[in-house]
Amino acid sequence: MDDSLKLFLIGLAIGITVSIILDDNEDDGEGFMKSFVTAGAKLWHLVFLIIMVTTIPFLAIEPLKKRFKRKTFLPFPLLAGNGTGFLFMALIGGILSLVS
Repeated sequence: MDDSLKLFLIGLAIGITVSIILDDNEDDGEGFMKSFVTAGAKLWHLVFLIIMVTTIPFLAIEPLKKRFKRKTFLPFPLLAGNGTGFLFMALIGGILSLVS
């Protein structure tokens, strides 16, 4: 399997997992582990958004794009998979809120 496909699938799994953790709003017995996992998911979501904001210009601006090699672009499939996971879960949530 290609490295970029592996990173995309890993990012997709992370995006779906983080979305599920962030949507879990049950307040029955906030334990340390649950709050720790929720804080970690929120931190990952923040890091993901910061990385996306800083790296997207490198894809859009042609002189910057020419300086990178394939190995340098390796984090982009992970970010694309992660974003796809977030989008997939947001679409499911939106459809479920329209139905109910």
